[in-house]
Amino acid sequence: MRRWTKERVIEKIQDRQKEGMKLNSQGVQQEDSGLYRAARDLFGSWYDAVQEAGIDPDKFRRKRENVLPRGYWTTEKIDEHFNFPPKEVSHF
Repeated sequence: MRRWTKERVIEKIQDRQKEGMKLNSQGVQQEDSGLYRAARDLFGSWYDAVQEAGIDPDKFRRKRENVLPRGYWTTEKIDEHFNFPPKEVSHF
């Protein structure tokens, strides 16, 4: 059983970068789940562990296409998109 330390996790992340291995969270989970779990346990997130290793995590994050920004879908936009009739406001 490996004993993980913050220093060891950083070293392994830097080794992966030098060897041209995947650094996105999904790739690391598939290839080295122990490293991924240790990074999350010790740093709080894979993203934070990669930053601590001196690597910009945004450079290797998978880009999602056709994804709308968070907060895009409001109740009004949903109604409009699905052609729901306007809600009647009742005044009591």
